[in-house]
Amino acid sequence: MLGLRALLATATFSVVAVLPAQTDSLFMKSGDIVVGELKSMVRSVATVETKYSDSDFKVDWDEVRMVRSSSQYLVQLSEGEQYTAHLYSMDSVTVLLIGATDTTHTSLTRIVYLKSVKADFWSRAAASVDVGYNYTKASNLQQFSLRAFLGYQTDRWMANTTFNKVNSTQDAVADIQRTDVGATFRWSLPKGYFAAIDASFLSNTEQLLDLRSSIQPYVGNYLARNNSMYLLVALGSASTREDYSTDDPVRTSIEGLMALELNLFDVGDIDLLLSSKAFPSFTEEGRWRMDHRFDVKYDLPLDLYVRAGLTLNYDNRPVTGAVETDYVVQTALGWEL
Repeated sequence: MLGLRALLATATFSVVAVLPAQTDSLFMKSGDIVVGELKSMVRSVATVETKYSDSDFKVDWDEVRMVRSSSQYLVQLSEGEQYTAHLYSMDSVTVLLIGATDTTHTSLTRIVYLKSVKADFWSRAAASVDVGYNYTKASNLQQFSLRAFLGYQTDRWMANTTFNKVNSTQDAVADIQRTDVGATFRWSLPKGYFAAIDASFLSNTEQLLDLRSSIQPYVGNYLARNNSMYLLVALGSASTREDYSTDDPVRTSIEGLMALELNLFDVGDIDLLLSSKAFPSFTEEGRWRMDHRFDVKYDLPLDLYVRAGLTLNYDNRPVTGAVETDYVVQTALGWEL
């Protein structure tokens, strides 16, 4: 019976695909039908472009009963699987993900992310940049911050790079500079698992670091993943080298890695992100490092947003003259692709 369903869906899709206008249809629980181009579904909100509206429709995904598309999407399911496919609802329960070589049966409630993809690079890419500036007349205090992100995702792997720079100047006080660069490659595995490798590079005058470079292979699992949040944990190791602006010798160490990341994104237009990593050293007995990040992001029209964030680094055995704990609070206006 399922094979017959897939055959009928494929035949129906073939007819739709040759129509002159690209149309996707969302059948709502209220009985309404929204016809247009389904561009994406993120954070339980579907974005549909229509010819008869000046702006895109925003549709609550929980109110969608069925969907049928001629567009192709990058699809993520709650269990972690990812597909590049067209969508075709057989009924209010079963959705077919029709790929180039096979068809997968799922349901609307299991779909946590959709993005329309084409043959070009940018349809699978994501990017954002935000800039912040603070000035206080007292002591002529100025702070400038720049944060950028670029990512690319397929149905099997994703890669991204991040850049975060803070520069603070003040009369009669040495300049404070902090630059944090990171790169991640992550490969999806069955049942919500993934394998990944991170590379991070930190320069920080408060911790007297000219450069801390760290390569971190690890495996992780999504403990929870739905249209309102995700929670993941990871375990791995890190190979770390630290060069200081003092006469202290270069430190090289092998560390463990324990990570947790929580993202809540069904709080109106607000995103909450908490990311924590702990690095117990295997080669320096008793040494611990921790990196924490907390962000609050509020979406604005025209793909703009405002962000407030806290980044904290802790080292229980810093070099002489450096602080154990360093943190940066940033507020910025940004734009995302």
